[in-house]
Amino acid sequence: MDQLKGLNLAGVIPDEFGNLTYLQEIDLTRNYLDVSIRTSLAPIPLVSLSGLGNHLSGSIPKEIGDLATLEELVLENNQLEGPLPENLGNLRSLRRLQLKGLNLTGVIPDEFGNLTYLQEIQVWENDQLEGPLPENLGNLRSLRGLLISSIRWEYIFREYTKFYRELDQTCETRYARRITDLKGSPMDFPNLHNLMEMDKLRVEYGLIRIYRTVCDMRSLLSANNFTDTIPETFGNMKNLTDVLDGSMFSGKIPDFIGNWTKLEKLYMQGTSMEGPIPSTISLLTNLTELDLSFNRLRGQIPDTIDSLADLEYLFLTNNSLSGTIPSWISDSNQKFDVSYNNFTGPSSLTVCQQRAVNLVSSFSSSESSDSVLWCLKKDLPCPGDAKHHSLFINCGGDKITTEGNEYQRDLDGSGASHFSYYSEQWGYSSTGIFTGNGSAAIQS
Repeated sequence: MDQLKGLNLAGVIPDEFGNLTYLQEIDLTRNYLDVSIRTSLAPIPLVSLSGLGNHLSGSIPKEIGDLATLEELVLENNQLEGPLPENLGNLRSLRRLQLKGLNLTGVIPDEFGNLTYLQEIQVWENDQLEGPLPENLGNLRSLRGLLISSIRWEYIFREYTKFYRELDQTCETRYARRITDLKGSPMDFPNLHNLMEMDKLRVEYGLIRIYRTVCDMRSLLSANNFTDTIPETFGNMKNLTDVLDGSMFSGKIPDFIGNWTKLEKLYMQGTSMEGPIPSTISLLTNLTELDLSFNRLRGQIPDTIDSLADLEYLFLTNNSLSGTIPSWISDSNQKFDVSYNNFTGPSSLTVCQQRAVNLVSSFSSSESSDSVLWCLKKDLPCPGDAKHHSLFINCGGDKITTEGNEYQRDLDGSGASHFSYYSEQWGYSSTGIFTGNGSAAIQS
């Protein structure tokens, strides 16, 4: 019955649908149906039921759990409320469950762990759901997508690690897709050891402690308040191709990062990582993007990074790196950024922007020699006495004068690693790229 999609239908779902004893699919997507889902649907041998994007209200009737043949249940973006019925755990044939954007309350029932054929769960944008997650979610061996977000978790994840003190290097955990916006006290990461088809993990904006629970993923994406060191078991993730992380990891970047030999993108900006950059990064021969900016890294830039022939973007902005700036960086035509560091030693640089390399404020404050340009010095000291008391910028336009005020031009469209200044009045430094869009600048 997919011909009922998007017809602006109003009213209620008719009880008479319950008489269509051979009906297998009901798709009422994008209509204006309201009131609760009808319990009269229970006798139908439905395989697929979708009420996406309507005005359905009330609670999800427990009778849906009696639809033994149901494989797909999509009720997202409605006004349904209340707790999730435990009876949904009876839908043993269910493969897809989408309950995004509702007003669900309470916890996700333990009975969800019975849905062994389930491939995708979406219960994000339900602000009143609470933890913990069912401990037996790790039994859902067919699960390929797990999306949970905007939830008031206190202790979402129970202690999974008591059963797994040692992580077998042959573990097959691959794809837990997204667990986002987790709030409340720090919590333990769940053991997904049995989820054999997974290849990506995305965990965002949460307070989670990671233990020995994952090893064979391809993509690790996160933006959490992780405050511990990077777990040693992450060194076993030899199939990783992307690490996009905005957590608060502490400690040194581990040497085992060299195990991620398939890695193409490594983003670890804005963490609390410290110490030297490990030379084992040079083993990541497929790396095209490396971002270690806004950390507490010290020491010299390893010359071994120069061996990464495919490296197009290198961002080491705002660290405490020292020594001399390697010539393979300063003479590069790639988009490299070493701005806001503590480099020392003689400088042969005669410009503030060397090709595509951002060098602004890259030298230590101890480098006061006149041989170092003002724009390369720490904190950008003014080259003379202050002459201006106001500033006007014509954003995105040329220099103009209006009402007696001169507006400076702003026409530079350069992106990833760039410093520009206009006369002696203002300038800007841009560093970083938006994921998948190297031509877009993130201005700082």
